[in-house]
Amino acid sequence: MLHLILHILYYLLLAVIVGYVLIAYFPHWRYHPLGELVHNIGEAILRPIQRIIPPIRTGNGATLDISPAVCLIVAGLLMEALDIAIK
Repeated sequence: MLHLILHILYYLLLAVIVGYVLIAYFPHWRYHPLGELVHNIGEAILRPIQRIIPPIRTGNGATLDISPAVCLIVAGLLMEALDIAIK
């Protein structure tokens, strides 16, 4: 049962992070109630990572934020470790 709950939480995290990245490309989605919820949850999850690894400024004024990728990699590694520990 715990295994199932952890997988559900992992896939919810994955959905929020992917939604957060999509909202960065389609900013008008942020004004939809679901988009606002995803954005707020994504900000809360990614803000601590962004303090450690700030977005990278590129030469043309844009920024590259790698915190979603770092979050998903760390969450995936934790999920694998928990799968091994539970089984």
